[in-house]
Amino acid sequence: AVMAWLVRWRMPHVAIVAGSRYERIILGVLIIAATVWVFGGTPGSPDSLLNMPVVPLALLVVAAFRLAPRWVFAFSTVAILLAAEHASRGHGPCAEEEDAFARVIKLQLYLATVASFTFMISVALLERGRLTVALTRSRERLLTRWSDFTATRSKSV
Repeated sequence: AVMAWLVRWRMPHVAIVAGSRYERIILGVLIIAATVWVFGGTPGSPDSLLNMPVVPLALLVVAAFRLAPRWVFAFSTVAILLAAEHASRGHGPCAEEEDAFARVIKLQLYLATVASFTFMISVALLERGRLTVALTRSRERLLTRWSDFTATRSKSV
């Protein structure tokens, strides 16, 4: 996750969807707060009923649609690191399992889902944006060539 973030951060020219500064700040704070809330709670406490691991994932999906991929990778990397840190201390929804192997598998499955899902959405949206720009340019070139062709054809007749 960290390597994907570093590679994507070094390539700012690939950002088609930028999002405003305030939107990045709000989504970043919400993602970090939701991750700390979900994975920071002790298992079995009354507030653990509200700890749904899907909340940070849903916020990351919203970020994937609204922000540039490098911001999505940055926020997903922070969320993954926070979730792993809290889970290693015995907090969060993964700590409810009795078997240590089951806890690790549950956490790794969640972390892999967060990393791969947001990565796929961000890259797909980036490629869709690039394709839209390329198709628009191609259409403009075609229309220019067609108008030039019809103008030279009408002059020759």
